[in-house]
Amino acid sequence: MNRPQDISFILTQLGLLNQEDSPLNGKFNTEKVSIIGHSFGGYTALALAGATLDLKNLRRFCDENLPLGRSPADWLQCAAAELPYSERKFKDQRIKQVIAINPIIGQLFGNNLSQVKIPTLILSSSDDGITPIISHQLQPFKQLSGDKYLIVALGATHMSVTDISNSDSAMGQNTLVREIMGVQAEPVRHLMKGVSLGFIQQLTSNASQYQPFLNSTYVESLSENKIKFRLTTQLPVSLDVWLNVLSLGTPQITARPQPLEGFSLSRIKQYFIEAKYLLIKPQYSTHKLDALFTGLLDSYFHPFDDWS
Repeated sequence: MNRPQDISFILTQLGLLNQEDSPLNGKFNTEKVSIIGHSFGGYTALALAGATLDLKNLRRFCDENLPLGRSPADWLQCAAAELPYSERKFKDQRIKQVIAINPIIGQLFGNNLSQVKIPTLILSSSDDGITPIISHQLQPFKQLSGDKYLIVALGATHMSVTDISNSDSAMGQNTLVREIMGVQAEPVRHLMKGVSLGFIQQLTSNASQYQPFLNSTYVESLSENKIKFRLTTQLPVSLDVWLNVLSLGTPQITARPQPLEGFSLSRIKQYFIEAKYLLIKPQYSTHKLDALFTGLLDSYFHPFDDWS
């Protein structure tokens, strides 16, 4: 509840500073904001972008799925099932763009992500054992109704994009989920520097100059031996069918005579080959999740307890 409201509060305070007689006067544009969020921050960004939090749907999911069958992100999102609401809205009209990196989405918004109509870019990692790619990024991506981009980092994990110093953090050092970090993950950080710049510049008069950074050719050129990148604005038909099977139990195939942007026949074939990266269940253990995440949440809610 607090995270999106904290962002709105900060924007309001910056707006006030922007009008005061001080060195900060006129320095902030709080009416045209791009928000970037990683993991739980990705949820925060999409909530501010207009997706209504669907707690009724979340409670149904959490009741029907045993704890040991959940991923770490599922475990974490189910903590919200105890909240005394059926839904909550946090949309902030000042947010004009979203970059959600390995976001925790799952069942938090139900089918409400279609309410997000502003440009959105999602980065997803094939080997993400914290927020598994299918339920937390691919299925949600289908719902978005505005301009949207999906980048898949094949071979990367949840923490690959994070600052290299975070390799010593509790999440980076946990033994439950294998993380690709440090020097190995540099291609992911390098990619996001170029793509996020190009994406944010779409709000400026330099949009056309930076458009090439949002091109599949540029994104794929940054691939290296162990980590490869793909960009699309629409899921390949083959993958779309798989997601329908997973969501509904039976495939719902619809005719799509129009060519998919950025996909030739040979590239679609390559997606078939690489689909194994997306459909293989990530490696994660759940028998110690309670201890791990309870510790992380305690650190989040009581960060200053050990300070003198």
